[in-house]
Amino acid sequence: MFSVAALFLLVLVTQVLATSVPILPIEPPFPQPCCYGDKTVKSGEVVLSFQRSCFQLVCDNGKVVRRYLGEPGMKDCCEFDGQLYEEADFLTSHCMTLQCRALVGTRRTLSQNAVSSHCAVYNDPHFNSFDGYNYDFHGVCNYSLAQKGPTHYPELGVFADFEKCFGQASCLSHTTFRNDPHTVITLSNGDVTEILVNGHPFDLTQREKVYALQSADNCHPVLAWRSPWGHADPRCITLFGSSRIVLQHCAHRLDVFAHPAHVDNLDGLCGHYNDHVADDFTSRGGTVFPLNTFPLGFPTSWRTNSQSNSMCQAPCRGCNLDSTENPCTASPYELKTYRDHCNKAIYHLVNDYPHLHFHIDDCVFDLCIIAAYNDSYVDHNNWLQIIINIVKMAIHFHINTEGNTDTTTEDAQTTTQSPDNYFQ
Repeated sequence: MFSVAALFLLVLVTQVLATSVPILPIEPPFPQPCCYGDKTVKSGEVVLSFQRSCFQLVCDNGKVVRRYLGEPGMKDCCEFDGQLYEEADFLTSHCMTLQCRALVGTRRTLSQNAVSSHCAVYNDPHFNSFDGYNYDFHGVCNYSLAQKGPTHYPELGVFADFEKCFGQASCLSHTTFRNDPHTVITLSNGDVTEILVNGHPFDLTQREKVYALQSADNCHPVLAWRSPWGHADPRCITLFGSSRIVLQHCAHRLDVFAHPAHVDNLDGLCGHYNDHVADDFTSRGGTVFPLNTFPLGFPTSWRTNSQSNSMCQAPCRGCNLDSTENPCTASPYELKTYRDHCNKAIYHLVNDYPHLHFHIDDCVFDLCIIAAYNDSYVDHNNWLQIIINIVKMAIHFHINTEGNTDTTTEDAQTTTQSPDNYFQ
């Protein structure tokens, strides 16, 4: 009898446990990384690309396997940011449209997608924000032009160093582009043919080549090329980042193009990018300053922690004010003289573009500042030529972005409707 009772008790306990203890699902194993040489690669990441043979080595849960684009045997593909592209395919999800031409080592044109927003910094310096507000600021420190979030250590951003010029103004000295935490590119205003990639020199020697940037320790998801515009020599450099930020850096002008994916996520001297101009003057601390031509508190808040000028490391007293004074103190007669010069030089260029008429006011300001510093006929004429080039570039960008409903391409010699930016 004891053994039968024990058996019934065992069955009862088993049934109770079966109904009261849930059966937990078996968790799938965590994807295993791969070892390749002296580095470890996460599962799903590209280990190595063979773009000429159109395949990649990819880490697949601890094993390095081949992944082909198309059928095995296909040749001559392009690669950007770990993605392979067939010959003649278009890369369209960025600020510019590029075309894969694996067998063509040239890039002859510059085109922007009309949906991208555009910020410009030029001359001494004037700012045109992502949302289209124009203002002047003459700080002589390092500032964030556009960065992700208010932090002093953003993973993505464009930063600029300004130095004193013409006495009371400031001019662009160096520009730094952080495409990602592992890619930092530095450009100098005095030399637009050499850049630094993570501190290592990289020469863009060939005018018609698109370069995939490299440093001593790594390859980086940024393309670079020397940029002709209009009929001028290629005295600009374009940086095309996987971050969907594009820079064009010229001797007296810097243009930053941001993809709509960055809406409401970029701040700095280029303004709060959200297609609403009213909050363009959003400070690092979140204060929205009133819009004005000569702001102070807003731009000063975007000083960075990386300063080459020791004066910029000290607290800025009185810099929390909304605005500062206009440094141009010319008489009405002098201002009329400057305006006559500027109208003669550039009005015929902007006449058909009313939204670009502010360049005439910028020109008047520049001549005023130069005259106060050094009233030289030669300096006036030389600067007027620079202003003319700046205005031509502004017209060029307008024609190829908001001035067209379709994405167009302007060749260095002619204009065509087929994109002609090549990458390999």
